[in-house]
Amino acid sequence: MSYVDESRPGFRANRRAIVGSGLGLAGAAGLVAGSGSVGVARAAAQDATPGAGATPGTLRVIGNGSIQMAPDAASVAVGVDVTTTNLSEALAEASTAMEAILGAIADRGIPDEDVQTATFAVNPVREYEPQTGLPGPVSSFQVTQTVNVTVGDIDELGELLDDVVAAGANNIYGIAFFTREPGEAAIEARGRAIEDARTKAEELADAAGLTLGPILAISESAFPVGPIYDSAKAGGQGAGAPIAPGTNAVTATVEVLFELGD
Repeated sequence: MSYVDESRPGFRANRRAIVGSGLGLAGAAGLVAGSGSVGVARAAAQDATPGAGATPGTLRVIGNGSIQMAPDAASVAVGVDVTTTNLSEALAEASTAMEAILGAIADRGIPDEDVQTATFAVNPVREYEPQTGLPGPVSSFQVTQTVNVTVGDIDELGELLDDVVAAGANNIYGIAFFTREPGEAAIEARGRAIEDARTKAEELADAAGLTLGPILAISESAFPVGPIYDSAKAGGQGAGAPIAPGTNAVTATVEVLFELGD
């Protein structure tokens, strides 16, 4: 028959260690269970807390509005290209032609502030070796001069183009029709943009099963007056080169923030 002498010091120490470990595990389990209970209680309390003070839902949309209107002004680039074997001659010929072109513009009663130099360029022209493709020596020089002209009376644009061609212009491009003072059209475009934003917001809120609340914020992007660009062909006499100004779009874009309800 075997027995354990519990009176031995080593046995008592081991027993205390085992019992202590058991109590530690049991205590830890109790703490974990307690933490879970506290967490559940807190969650229940939060669910029961009224929604007062909570941030309401919001909806941000972009709205666009556009109004078509006839342009009241136009701009065009006119100038001269000259190519000769001598640079000094090319510069002199281009300068003479440009002086005549500016004189024709002034004769039309266009003020100096509506005429602005756009290009003054000197480019060497080289011949390329047909076999190697390498550039050869400079064979000639090209001088280009252009000015941007703003015309306040569109009906005179065709006659102006005829005049500058007669004065020596051989480069005409970039005709743009625009509206100097959008005025009432811009106001109406903004109103249409707001209505467009509201329509979109109502559709989105309805699809989500929510109600659309009041507007919280509005911001506007700079509205452009969309020009119509065209090209003009040199030539035409008498009644002037045919010009079709068409219409312009005065547009507005807004970003609107709405409050959402249940």
